[in-house]
Amino acid sequence: MKQDLWQPVTIEIIAAIHSHLTNTPLDTAFYACLTILFYTAARVGEFIIHHHNSFNPAENITPAGVRVETDWNNLKTMVFSLPCTKSSLSGEEVQWAMQNGPMNPQAVLNAHMAVNNPPINGPLFTYRDGNKHEIHLH
Repeated sequence: MKQDLWQPVTIEIIAAIHSHLTNTPLDTAFYACLTILFYTAARVGEFIIHHHNSFNPAENITPAGVRVETDWNNLKTMVFSLPCTKSSLSGEEVQWAMQNGPMNPQAVLNAHMAVNNPPINGPLFTYRDGNKHEIHLH
């Protein structure tokens, strides 16, 4: 059965979602994930864990797979090395160019890293829950 088409996600929709979020570790991780997905135009399943106990660093992005590159024009891009994707079992890289303004994905990622401090070889979007990290963005 064919599903109806969804309206595209826009900056205005992301801003509206952000206005309802708080500064909790979960909301910070969620907003970072949403922003990164938007600016990399990646599939949701390439960045999040499908099941609570299914994290595998050979298949899922970790903070170790995130880096900044500078091109020949001295412009910086954030690169995400996805170990495995729907279309490439050997993985691929997605990236965004640095942005200005209130939805700057670099600032959002930096906030997530500062608030949640995900383990370098753990899930990128883990969030702090007391003294432990949780990996499932419900």
